[in-house]
Amino acid sequence: MILRDATAADVPAIAAIWNPIVRDTAITFWPDERSHDQIAALIAERQAAGQAFIVAADGDQLLGFAPIPSFAAVRAMRAAWNTRSTRLRMRGDAGSAGPC
Repeated sequence: MILRDATAADVPAIAAIWNPIVRDTAITFWPDERSHDQIAALIAERQAAGQAFIVAADGDQLLGFAPIPSFAAVRAMRAAWNTRSTRLRMRGDAGSAGPC
């Protein structure tokens, strides 16, 4: 498994992982499923702002993804939520990664 920057080619696989999490669980703050255009825009916005949007891949298979906020945003989240974790959202059959 490798971690790398997300690309536009990853959008369908990201949507296939993310939207069931949004639709079928209560573990996300995002209330609605995201379209491919919304995910592509989010990747582009994060990367243009110098932030990371990474994917975990095994060969051609995308296993998971993680939008990583800026350091300043992480500091604010830690102060507000007293946490140090970043979640890597994984495909259901790929397992799960806890706090990093």
